[in-house]
Amino acid sequence: MRANRMVTIVAIALLLLPAAMAVAAGQDEAATTGSDEQIEMDLFVNHSWFWTDEWKGLIAEEITAQTGVTMNVERANDNQQLPVMIASGSLPEMVYTSAEVERLSDARLSYAWNELIEQYAPELPRTDIEVANHTQADGNFYTLRNFFWTEEQWNSEQFALPGPGTHTLHVREDMWQQMGSPQITTIDEWEAAMVMARDMFPDAVPYVHNWGYEYIQAQFGMDVGSGTRIYPDGDEIKHRIRHPALVDTLVFMNRLIREGLAVPENFTWELEQYTQQVYSGNAFSFSRSAWQSKEANDAFGVAGLPYRAIPITTELSDETVWVSDGIGWSGTFITRNNENPDRAIQFMSFMRSEEGRRLATWGLEGRHWNLGADGRPVFTEEFLTSRDGPNFYEDILGGVWTFGVALEEQIQVYDPENWPLVTPRLIAAKERFVFRPELHFVVPRGNTREANIYSTIREFATNEEIRIIISAESEADVRAQHAAMIEQAEELGLGELEAWMTGQYLEVRDRYQ
Repeated sequence: MRANRMVTIVAIALLLLPAAMAVAAGQDEAATTGSDEQIEMDLFVNHSWFWTDEWKGLIAEEITAQTGVTMNVERANDNQQLPVMIASGSLPEMVYTSAEVERLSDARLSYAWNELIEQYAPELPRTDIEVANHTQADGNFYTLRNFFWTEEQWNSEQFALPGPGTHTLHVREDMWQQMGSPQITTIDEWEAAMVMARDMFPDAVPYVHNWGYEYIQAQFGMDVGSGTRIYPDGDEIKHRIRHPALVDTLVFMNRLIREGLAVPENFTWELEQYTQQVYSGNAFSFSRSAWQSKEANDAFGVAGLPYRAIPITTELSDETVWVSDGIGWSGTFITRNNENPDRAIQFMSFMRSEEGRRLATWGLEGRHWNLGADGRPVFTEEFLTSRDGPNFYEDILGGVWTFGVALEEQIQVYDPENWPLVTPRLIAAKERFVFRPELHFVVPRGNTREANIYSTIREFATNEEIRIIISAESEADVRAQHAAMIEQAEELGLGELEAWMTGQYLEVRDRYQ
């Protein structure tokens, strides 16, 4: 959950040199190398949006110094390149990906991490729950995703906050002040402010959104996993299409359209069209990431516009909930084409260590950060100046090689001194987080009947929700169309799908209790 620039999401796989290292009980230490031999590995980064396809920069150089490994990086052109590689047997030595994880978790394609760990890197940091999350039917695990933490880790780390990508509502502060600074602490107050903005500023759109309308869904209490689109109802798993708060969300969104507070074409906008509305000052309120006010203010400044945006830091309802339903983000695979699997797993041991994680996220200790008395990193002027500029990843992180990062990025976000607009918003959002990683294992995958039903209903529901929002003529019409949508989903196999998912849920939920 990060904004465009601040999403340090890419990781790769590397290797530590053959080494041996003792780890004190309860401590998280990096493996040390026992060889000076420098090697290069081919790395495929399966993210076409990634910042770089070069192994360069301060962080990459330090990783090489620590591990003896450099990477020959290839960045994906599209989402079909990796499947073709798998099918043709032309996989590179290392693959970093959030997709095709199940297919790559195959002994014919990849080395099993547990076997490599036992032989070459017994000190590789891992938790029992991470291993359980990734263990396949053959008893092996072939990767461990980054950006995963348990609810207990999350709650016990005082400075860990949701990423700046957290859905957030923002307003044009100058408009809001001209309106008399009306209070916006509830959904009703926000709607009243939009009506006032519509009447006072007829050339502006009262509300625009990007990333769908998940911000509003959360405010109405839809405790549905954003990735899975499902939720537990007692001992049963239900699809979001049945959630009681969905119809209230649809009613609200439809009313915004009918009253001229939002525009139907917003649902077809790409990011560029959305930002054009926001950065030109043509929106009173807008929702995207927590970072959006800062980005808007930067754009206003460049354009010479006398506007200013601020985030609404509090949630608008006692029902607001944010659900984390994943088991991490991207994993690194050591393929069977890798000639140095020992070095590869040793590298991953370093990158998952405290030293490796901090290096990948915070930069060089002593140059970019120092540990403060409260245990929080204190960033240097060099780091802060680059972070607030356009080339942070290139200048400091050299591409963001966050191979094994967990909470380090979330700790970095806690920066009220330098991010006064963002940090309060994320502190408030943290209080509403609910962790349901078990939902990840409930969704059907592969070429199965259940998976086909799931994908069919997902596409159907997405299209129908937008159609209802845009076309319904009244609240009663919204409710009638919502009921009809559920009936149609039943015909597509909704009941059968939910019964199957409930069976899966009952098998895995105890793992997390």
